Amino acid sequence: MIRPALASDLDAMAAIARQCFGPSAWRRGQFVLDEPETSQRWTLVATPDPNTAAADMPGACVGYLVMALALDEAELQALAVAHPWRNQGIGSALLTAGLTTALQRGAERVFLEVRAGNLAAQRFYQRFQFLEFARRPHYYHEPDETAVLMRWRWTGGSGL
Repeated sequence: MIRPALASDLDAMAAIARQCFGPSAWRRGQFVLDEPETSQRWTLVATPDPNTAAADMPGACVGYLVMALALDEAELQALAVAHPWRNQGIGSALLTAGLTTALQRGAERVFLEVRAGNLAAQRFYQRFQFLEFARRPHYYHEPDETAVLMRWRWTGGSGL
């Protein structure tokens, strides 16, 4: 299930960030919840389906997505899924919901950066038609690494 993030999700989001990104992870205070008055930024979380074996974890955050909008361009600022929940379609569901929200709010393009060494993430984004358009050496720290810049452009049609 995908829903807007709540203040009660922040600890879980920070823990997932540490698990996925190590020393360079966002800390609890860096996450911003939805800004409904401006629609400029949104944070979504994935929670286990209450009809599954994880029903003992109602409302628990197992993944998150953060996006921001400026005019007709959106930026995917963060996307992470807790290790035990990977390869179950949660990242795809979060990204689909994020892109849908971006389109509803007027975005025509979405940008992101990903570590050059994170080939699995690059392949994931390519499945959603994100294309590499540039690289930024020394963009990431802890460890130092190049960023691959990717862009997604809405081409119309049905579905994402």
